[in-house]
Amino acid sequence: MPIASILAALALVLSQIAPMERTPSQTEALARTALATRLRVPESAIATVETVERTWADAQFECAPRKGVVEPVPTPGYLVVLTHGGRRYEYRADRIGTVRRCVVPGPAGKPLPPRKPGR
Repeated sequence: MPIASILAALALVLSQIAPMERTPSQTEALARTALATRLRVPESAIATVETVERTWADAQFECAPRKGVVEPVPTPGYLVVLTHGGRRYEYRADRIGTVRRCVVPGPAGKPLPPRKPGR
């Protein structure tokens, strides 16, 4: 079998393999690393409040306003809530390791109040 055929078959197989799904604890670790890097503190200074499975209404994890007429695509993932220095930080993620800090409206320079269960 010629090398080109083998490479083409290998490319086809690799294109059909789904990315590895992350566990909640792996997603927490990614979020802690992202926040520690952002704040320039050790990861050990970041505390996890909760990690909850969520299905986001869109691929932006409901962090950005929708633009245009593109229909939202439900995206399974996680909400990771972290704290440092009395401040609360939300990270939203899909299940393949994309983690995004989502800024939740609140008074500037003040800690956000705890979220109510079910929200």
